[in-house]
Amino acid sequence: MKTKLYILFIITITILSSCSESVSNDKLIGTWKVVDAKFVWKGASPNVIREAVEDAKTQTYHIYPDKTFKIDFGNGPQGDLKWKLDSKNDVLTTITVGISDPKLGQIKYKISDFGSNKMTLTSKSPGQRIELNFSRLE
Repeated sequence: MKTKLYILFIITITILSSCSESVSNDKLIGTWKVVDAKFVWKGASPNVIREAVEDAKTQTYHIYPDKTFKIDFGNGPQGDLKWKLDSKNDVLTTITVGISDPKLGQIKYKISDFGSNKMTLTSKSPGQRIELNFSRLE
């Protein structure tokens, strides 16, 4: 009986793992629209969380082959931003250029539920969790 359960577990994990495409630099390049967002900030009021979600849903990310990207908040792409991908661990690091302490300018996102037209990025730190769900525009 235990052997049958173990085999069923392995099959289930294999199927679930195959539901998401592997991430590569080429697959990230393009225009991505935030379609949903979830925020957890220790001490933040429900109104602040609600505003952050609504603000996030206005954002479009333009990811370029030269490992730069810009964010459009509804008034045109802006920002001096870079990105790097750790495809082995499905981690996308965003880097804000020009900040004196490089650690403050970096955010690491775990990539999940990645497909040709969708992507979820999740960032966690003490007292904070950000989840952004994207749909590819181009």
